[in-house]
Amino acid sequence: MHPFRIPIALQQEVDLLPLTQLTKNRVPNKIPWNEAAEQAFTKLKAQLVKAPALYTPNLSKSYQLYTDASTTAIGACFSQNDEKGKENPIAFFSKKLTETQTRWAMIEREAYAVIEALKRFDNWIVAEIELISHHNPLTYLTLTTPQSAKLTRWALTLQRYNIAISYRKGVKHGNADALSRLSIPAS
Repeated sequence: MHPFRIPIALQQEVDLLPLTQLTKNRVPNKIPWNEAAEQAFTKLKAQLVKAPALYTPNLSKSYQLYTDASTTAIGACFSQNDEKGKENPIAFFSKKLTETQTRWAMIEREAYAVIEALKRFDNWIVAEIELISHHNPLTYLTLTTPQSAKLTRWALTLQRYNIAISYRKGVKHGNADALSRLSIPAS
């Protein structure tokens, strides 16, 4: 199965750093617009026009949630199968990690991606959800007692959902993987 399209801006790794630097804390009231920001903005506009169509969810059907974490960001893709069995994206999500979060253990970053994605898509989740990750230890999060307080809290949060966690090889995990691997350094 070939995963559905992810935003083209992410596939081509449009350098968004000049734009994200403008939104940092303590940016002056006058935005210091420069040539690099203008080029990034122009490329992003061109790519957003080609963005994939998003599917309207059927609240009575199950969902798929693909999550991933890198050293700098987390990403998720929320999808659902239509009547013909074709998987369609409902929403995408990505978030830069703070400097502290970038130092977390990999299992903590992966679990954080799951928790943040569930928070983001919570209004839609009324049916069974299959969580798909390429981080195999994540599949044991609800089956064993986690060794850290943070993971224990997150495992308890997962209990409110009708969720099944499954593993998928990284090479087949491109939809969420690209969202977590943006070339933007953590601030």
